[in-house]
This record gives sequence, C-alpha cells and structure tokens, in this order.
Amino acid sequence: MGSSLGAVVLNVSDIGRAAQFWGQALHYSPDPDNPAFLAPDAGGGPRLHLDTDDRTHLDLWVDRTGSDLQTEPPLAAGLPVV
Repeated sequence: MGSSLGAVVLNVSDIGRAAQFWGQALHYSPDPDNPAFLAPDAGGGPRLHLDTDDRTHLDLWVDRTGSDLQTEPPLAAGLPVV
C-alpha cells in the first residue's frame, strides 16, 4: 500500500466538548495521554485529531517500508510533503 488516510484533523473551538461529541457520535475514544487524539473503539480506521489552531484537513500517511512508494502522483497534484 502506498498511502492511507491516517487522521482527520478538525479545527474546533473547544477540544473537550468536541472530543465528547465526536467520541459518542463515532464510537471513538480519546488517547489517555492526549485527549485531542481520538481513535476508533473497534480499532482500525483513521484517527481524529482535534485542534484549536490548525485548519481542517486530512493527514495521509505514506508506507515508507514498501518498494511501491508512490510519491509522484500526490506531488504532481501539488500536495506538499511534510
């Protein structure tokens, strides 16, 4: 696999309220060390990252271990490497 959706980053005004709402709505649980990060209760699937400063966006995670690393299509589309 070349890349996958790792996290949905949501800009929110109140992380505590947003974590409670999205946790119940999606059946996600907050990370004990950082409640701004929520993960699916059933495992698998993208994480949810709640942030008061960052813009809403998707985090794509690239599998750097495989020999099929596909960076050309996203770069050609204008996506930055971060």
